Amino acid sequence: MAALNKIETVPGFTLQSKNFMVRFIAGLQNKQVSKSVQEETNWMDVIIIIFKNLEKFPMAVDKLHHFLTKDLNSWFKALEGAQHIDLKLSVKIEEKVFFIQPYGSKKSFKISFHDNLNTEIIFHIKKKNSMKSLKDLGAEAVMDSLKNDESIIKLGIPGTLTRDLLRASMNDWSPKYYRSHVCNCCNKRVREETENRKP
Repeated sequence: MAALNKIETVPGFTLQSKNFMVRFIAGLQNKQVSKSVQEETNWMDVIIIIFKNLEKFPMAVDKLHHFLTKDLNSWFKALEGAQHIDLKLSVKIEEKVFFIQPYGSKKSFKISFHDNLNTEIIFHIKKKNSMKSLKDLGAEAVMDSLKNDESIIKLGIPGTLTRDLLRASMNDWSPKYYRSHVCNCCNKRVREETENRKP
């Protein structure tokens, strides 16, 4: 781990695991690019915390958000000298319209330090494509066309298929999740693209 900590985590720095990829995008202070945050601070410990939680919660963004917030605040409090600083980190995980297909497989991840310089660091997280069975692909396609989980009951299908659909509905890295959670500034464009795709 010591060798990893010496790596410079400048913008564009990317680390991969079997299932995910994390890229450091920018470091900001007062909404402006900050050289000290981007080039003079090593974010490797933060990236490792992100990976640990991604592997623990590979489907559920709410759980990922909760435990990342908790772990990152614990990390900050453990830093030398941070025990005397009354500061709490917050985390935001967002869908962005500029992410390319497959929609939902990539998310913007922002950590805000809420200090006097409004320090923020931004990462992009990508879930890698994995081989899926025809059953899983079918379940995802059906869930993509349904409004909500309650609509499954109206289909009148066997219980085993219902379980497959419910499992597919819990995947927060899907096109359906993307469309329903894309940031407000992007909502109009996503709706227009969806309308244009209709036959």
